Amino acid sequence: MTVYVTQELKGRDLSSALTFGELQVVIPASMEISPQNMNEIIDTAWDVLEPLDAEKDFILLSGDPVVIGLVCVVASECAFGGQLRVLRWDRLDEKYIQFDLVL
Repeated sequence: MTVYVTQELKGRDLSSALTFGELQVVIPASMEISPQNMNEIIDTAWDVLEPLDAEKDFILLSGDPVVIGLVCVVASECAFGGQLRVLRWDRLDEKYIQFDLVL
């Protein structure tokens, strides 16, 4: 199983997400997020998410809301418009919680 991290955030400890699978960053922290760079972000997301298995893998929602949205759209296309399994940090319980999204 793979946990696709929507955007890398320097210094963020994601080790508790390892219980869901191996971490794979979709958009690196070094990539510029700007309106002029949207095509590069989308192309990068496609390249990274191509092997996504919607029944086994997770999308960890992290970073800029625009990046999260774009990555989820690309992931839904890679999953053929089916279901996505996403992880969201629950600050009260201090752990990642799984949500199944049916698209």
